[in-house]
Amino acid sequence: MAYYFSLTGIRKGGEFSVYAILGAIIVKLLISMLFALVYLLRINVDKVIFVIDFISIYFLFSGFEIWVLLTNLRDQNKSE
Repeated sequence: MAYYFSLTGIRKGGEFSVYAILGAIIVKLLISMLFALVYLLRINVDKVIFVIDFISIYFLFSGFEIWVLLTNLRDQNKSE
């Protein structure tokens, strides 16, 4: 979802691309945290271990996603 909105924003160009990327990341964060909260309230698990695992996986994936967006979707200016 974040990748699609980011790609759409970059195609439109200008400041909209930055807002699209940041907005998609924030929406993804809120939805993920809502999922984690609902899971913690419904399922009987060790809460501390689950939260540590969830946050570490979420931030690793987000870092990878931002890295892919920066390397693949940026303006490729080549001076030869």
